[in-house]
Amino acid sequence: MRICECHSIRGEFDADAHSRCYENTTKQESVRMNDRTLYAKIISPENLRRAFVYASAERQKDHFYDPLEIKWYRAHEQELISELHETLQDPGNYEQESSFAYFPPKNRVCYRRMVFIPMRDLVVRYAFVSVIADQLDGRLSDRCFSNRRAKGDRAKYFLLEDYARGPWQNFVDWQKSAASNHKFMLKTDISSFYDSVSHKYLEDVLRSELKLPQNSKVVSLFQKILKVNIESYSHLDNSIQQPARLHQGLPIGNNTEGFLANLYLMEIDRKMAKAGVEFGRYTDDMRMYAKDIATLRKAIMILQESLLKLGLNLNSSKTKLGGNPKELEEMRSKDNEIYGYLDPVELEKENQLLPLADKGFRDQPKLFTEKTGFEDEDDAAKFCKYISWLVSPGKKPFTKVNKLRVWHVERLGEIIRRYAGAGKHASWLLVMATFYDDVPQTVSNRAFQMITELLTDKQVNTYSRYRLTHFIISKGSFRFHNSMWIDFFPDETKEWLKKVCVSFLKEPAIELNLVAIHAFKVLGLSFDEIKTLVETHSIQPLASPAQNALNWLEDQTTQEEAEHIDLTFVDEDVDYI
Repeated sequence: MRICECHSIRGEFDADAHSRCYENTTKQESVRMNDRTLYAKIISPENLRRAFVYASAERQKDHFYDPLEIKWYRAHEQELISELHETLQDPGNYEQESSFAYFPPKNRVCYRRMVFIPMRDLVVRYAFVSVIADQLDGRLSDRCFSNRRAKGDRAKYFLLEDYARGPWQNFVDWQKSAASNHKFMLKTDISSFYDSVSHKYLEDVLRSELKLPQNSKVVSLFQKILKVNIESYSHLDNSIQQPARLHQGLPIGNNTEGFLANLYLMEIDRKMAKAGVEFGRYTDDMRMYAKDIATLRKAIMILQESLLKLGLNLNSSKTKLGGNPKELEEMRSKDNEIYGYLDPVELEKENQLLPLADKGFRDQPKLFTEKTGFEDEDDAAKFCKYISWLVSPGKKPFTKVNKLRVWHVERLGEIIRRYAGAGKHASWLLVMATFYDDVPQTVSNRAFQMITELLTDKQVNTYSRYRLTHFIISKGSFRFHNSMWIDFFPDETKEWLKKVCVSFLKEPAIELNLVAIHAFKVLGLSFDEIKTLVETHSIQPLASPAQNALNWLEDQTTQEEAEHIDLTFVDEDVDYI
């Protein structure tokens, strides 16, 4: 029996044991110091302020956002930072507010659950992930192309690199190079990846990579962040369901989850680097190249075995094998497929994909004529890419909108009605065809008529109707003016839109509820008028995001804020690394 490693019960000194005891004590103290240092950085006012900038900037590029929320928090930024800094002194004090689920269509049949996280909790997520990304991004494989930590000036505004200014094109170019040196290719992805992520495994990755102790404050906060409370409308009876806590999976809908997804697949990258193939991925969209089929098949087994250990599996319906140059060319990613990852407005406003090229996309999209029909959902997405290429063929966007024809508009309407997976892109193109000056008048008239038909048709999915309304009532620096399209509406059209938005309040879709409230404000209604409309026509009890929107409107400081947040630089001398 020993009192400690270096003294026996009789007090005899053991020099070797003393050395081991000292080393263990030093290591334990180093681990505790690392945890304290990281946690202090995460909750520091400087980092919370940086996280606020990230959350505000990237929120406006999300599939859905509420401008009223951003404006309110812009006016109360310092209060939020002070409150979070105080609350987060002990991670046990932090409790998330209710998030809300909405369901953009994935294709004609299925919907993708996305989660709208309140701004307060979004700031905490960005504060946490930005510090973790500063520590761990350098350990990711150079063949992990997506969701990488932003560098330089961009890191002052955004957590991650710009999709279109490097990562996606690098992924495309890597595939071209790999195909030229290999005969065989595997294209695959992971089935329901984000929904299948194990919180426990992700915590273990963090603890292992950062050498954190068992009682880590960093891990304790991470556990709180992962367990999102998700409120939603019931698809059975349209009522508001009580918030359900997320015990598995990452909530789709903001950029922090993309970096966490990379951490989850870090071990997969390391194993595949030793599998004798060229392996690369864009999140869970994976490619594998080999010189012979035997090597490729063995690597596939290694990949599947490794994924199963993480509770994941390959998506068999999206797994394809290529064995000749034609197949490899058809299967590789194309640069114009970036529309599947990025908001088309953000991409087109600067034609960001190839800013140094003489023309837009290197990979010309499929061309369509008036007689070319849609065979499937994929053709609908390709048609939207074709229209974008048609009107923005060079570095300057929208220089050829005069090429639009009535049949183009008819096809866009068909996509929104029948091929909802491409509805987000089609909605933007339809609004562009309605309002841009150089669009032929007959085309513009038909496009506006199409919008009025779609907004009043409840058979059209709620997300597409939200996007159409959002584009009409929002400002945008990408336009030839900085006004809202609604500013050009005559009074009778504004009254019509008000009635449409009243009908939106009655639907079990949070994106329609919130865009209606925002539209009422843009249309000039008073707070009392808006409150009466919401309380009279909305499903009761009121969804928490709608109640929050009313609260923000009631605060008069919101009325004086600019439509879009005025981003400011974070102090450059703050050390986050």
